[in-house]
Amino acid sequence: MYNSKRSGILTIQRAQYNNWCNNRKLSASNVVTSTPPTHRDNNLRSFPLPPELLLEVFAYLTDCQPALHSASLVCTQWMYCAAPILYSHPKINDTYRWATFILTLTRDRMSFFYGDLIRSLDLSSGKSIEAMKDQEFYRRLSNSNDDQLQQQRITLVNNISDRRSRLNLNVRDNGSIRFQQEQQDYLMKGLPFIIVSTSSLVQMSHTCRNITSLNLSYTSLLYDFLVAETGEYLSTLQRYAVQPGLTHIQIPIEQAIQSIGKECLQLQQVKIQRCEWVTAHVIWMFVYHCPNLKKLDARRSTKCTVKRLIANVLEDTSHPIPNSTVGDNNGSDSSIEFPSSSSSSTMDYNSFFNENANQEEEEEEEDVDDDNLTVHFRLNEETGLYEQLEIPNESRMTLVRQHTEEPEESNDAFWIMPFPTAADEMHPIGLRPPSPPNLNSTGNNKSLKNIVYDILSDAKESGASDLHWLQDY
Repeated sequence: MYNSKRSGILTIQRAQYNNWCNNRKLSASNVVTSTPPTHRDNNLRSFPLPPELLLEVFAYLTDCQPALHSASLVCTQWMYCAAPILYSHPKINDTYRWATFILTLTRDRMSFFYGDLIRSLDLSSGKSIEAMKDQEFYRRLSNSNDDQLQQQRITLVNNISDRRSRLNLNVRDNGSIRFQQEQQDYLMKGLPFIIVSTSSLVQMSHTCRNITSLNLSYTSLLYDFLVAETGEYLSTLQRYAVQPGLTHIQIPIEQAIQSIGKECLQLQQVKIQRCEWVTAHVIWMFVYHCPNLKKLDARRSTKCTVKRLIANVLEDTSHPIPNSTVGDNNGSDSSIEFPSSSSSSTMDYNSFFNENANQEEEEEEEDVDDDNLTVHFRLNEETGLYEQLEIPNESRMTLVRQHTEEPEESNDAFWIMPFPTAADEMHPIGLRPPSPPNLNSTGNNKSLKNIVYDILSDAKESGASDLHWLQDY
């Protein structure tokens, strides 16, 4: 290609140059980088895993969201298999991820309608009560140290000469402002809870319509605004970019709860533990607007003045869960029935066969099978052996001797009482022990809405002054 006579570069057509390059690549691949036939055949026979196997593998990563997210980025097939598992029970750990999560749910173009995949949503950021106490302790300790340093700085500034007092006072004021900003940044970075805006709850309700459980524990609430002219939501960080003169409509928490109750018809459980924005009115709004709500946990929410609402978990008793059988495979509470026997209650040996038994024991004795009868044995003085008077039961029996006040009149008779076998006494493997019986009578079966209303009515009659809104319902 190089002209040695003129020492210049030849001009050739692009098509001719491409053919020359293709020939060079073909010859190089045939001579230098040729692969064995067996290796080429193996590459041709490779195939991706079927979706059933991928779903089985990804099921082990249910509690590891980062691993599922990484798997969804491998290829399109993996994304289709990992996304339903990843979005079924998401757990949000900070405010930034909550904001990006809302943007994902509300974007115009998406591969899935992710809101339909969500069954439960956890915004508690995985914080426990112990972790909250530790972080509060370290925060107060840091505040006390910073206050001491600030006091020392103020003392030093006051001891400076009058000539530089004005400059130093300005430095002190700037330092105080800077200290407040640093303190605010520290609190925002070390915040053990998520800041949830009311507009994000409204957007969540419009997209996550199949949600059954919502955990807003340890969250802080931010009241957003709606721009009436554009229909967009506004947050405190976006006000500088908004044109002046537009109408801002504040979105209260009551409107967000009403939207959740209207859109999320399958919502059954709400957790709002240790939330400063939870009041008696907020609890009432949840049970009033959510028709299928069965459980509400607002414990340790100190802003609620009605302490009965935050003392325990509020549960619906109008539709009690039926007791499951022994063969139930799930881990729910199961009821195991043991064979009834007349010896189930504590008895005295002197009154072992008391004819004045109560009515419950008589009903139990009627249900006992005929084979479960007391078997009598008597000592034969001639042979020295005990003779059977009745056919014994095959079940395991326990020897019970008769004790009388006059042992000389005793004829050395004793009884063998049937007891449950070892197989009946053992709990089935993999199941929890039987739950205690439901002591709620039929008259106490109330819906969650009625339970909360009765508690609020009692508090209002007791003199609570902040429940004037209850008369509107």
